[in-house]
Amino acid sequence: MRRLRSTLAFISFSIVSLFMFTLPAAAVPCEPESDILGIPTWYKYLEGEDIGGKCTPRINAAEDALPIGLAVLEILMTFAGVVAVVMVIWASFQFVLTQGEPDKAASARKTVINAAIGLVIVIVATRVVSFIANTLTSG
Repeated sequence: MRRLRSTLAFISFSIVSLFMFTLPAAAVPCEPESDILGIPTWYKYLEGEDIGGKCTPRINAAEDALPIGLAVLEILMTFAGVVAVVMVIWASFQFVLTQGEPDKAASARKTVINAAIGLVIVIVATRVVSFIANTLTSG
């Protein structure tokens, strides 16, 4: 029970600390198109210009490889977060449907715990990548 409390306290502290270290997005002349389901665009960290009412990123291959790579990495981590949430839901259904079998209950509980740990790791990693990208593009 003590270990569970300390684990929950660590997870709560991690989630709260994530929101404390967010930076505003880099200033760009035009706003990029809106995210679809929270998935960022591949040109999120590039400067753009307004052409015909639409934001068009200006790409310089030598300088923009890192910001594009960080945006793609953030997209992949967003998908990983969705997969982790789906795994928590799936394992929860497995746990409910165990019908009192201890082996199935233990397996489902282990899957929920592992998926929750994976979700926390993905959230922290996404925030770190976002912090690094915002720091590099704003400077």
